[in-house]
This record gives sequence, structure tokens and C-alpha cells, in this order.
Amino acid sequence: DPIPRDQYPSPKEIRDTDFDSFVAFSLGTTGEDVNKDCIYEIDAVKVVSGVISGERYHTYVKPYKKGLEKVAESAGIPSDILKDSPQMWEMFNSFMDYAGDLVLVGYDVMRIGSKFLARAGRYANRIVNNYGDTEKIMSIIALSHMNVLEIKK
Repeated sequence: DPIPRDQYPSPKEIRDTDFDSFVAFSLGTTGEDVNKDCIYEIDAVKVVSGVISGERYHTYVKPYKKGLEKVAESAGIPSDILKDSPQMWEMFNSFMDYAGDLVLVGYDVMRIGSKFLARAGRYANRIVNNYGDTEKIMSIIALSHMNVLEIKK
């Protein structure tokens, strides 16, 4: 049985940019609504001590909410590949094994990706790692550089 939604911890965002090992990832989803849409693909790479490692993670995920044929057509992926792919909770366990305890970094991850991975984690009975949202991290870096430039004037 999945972990009940009210008992699953909220995603935790790391706003400190002082980490040099992480997993950069991207999810392919059928939309942005975790209640109506689903994950159909995940791609990731590890960065260890600031260097991209040779370990890439990629898998397609069998859609469970939208029709398989519809997802295959809109994503441009052959339906037989999606049909034979792992379910989201199976993908989640292998992805978290790959990530270990590293921070998961992605674009706009706190608004979209974290919700899809939390859902997968609930069904896999496993807790998600902390996140770094590149959209927010870049805002922090940009603001810190703006302040430095203003001070120098």
C-alpha cells in the first residue's frame, strides 16, 4: 500500500548553492497536474565533486493515468517501448538507488518535478531526497551578483 499523502513528508528544497555533488535530472510528464498527469520518462546524470560522472540514468515509464497510445503519440515514443517500461514506483526505486543521498537538481523542480516524484515515492514507500531548483538557484546567484555590482558603483 502507498504511504498516505498526509503522512508523506513535503519536498525539501536546498537553497544553499554550496554543494558540488548532485544529480541533475529531467522528467518527461504528460502535463503539470500531478492529479491528472503522469511521468513517462526520466533522464539524469551525476555530478561528483563538480565533474560529470560517466553514470547516466535514463528510463521510460509506463503511463498509468493517460492512455498509453496517446502518450506515445504526443511524446513521439513507440508505444511498445512505453508498454514494456517500469511503472512509476519501480522507476522511483531504481532512480533513488542511482541518486543515493545526493541532492536532486532540476529546473522548476519545486513547482512540478518534486510533486511527481513525491507521488512516485508514496507508491514506492520511499522518501525523496532534497531538491535544488535551478530556477531559484540562478535567481539567488543573479541577485548576489547584482548586489556586488551595485556596491562597487
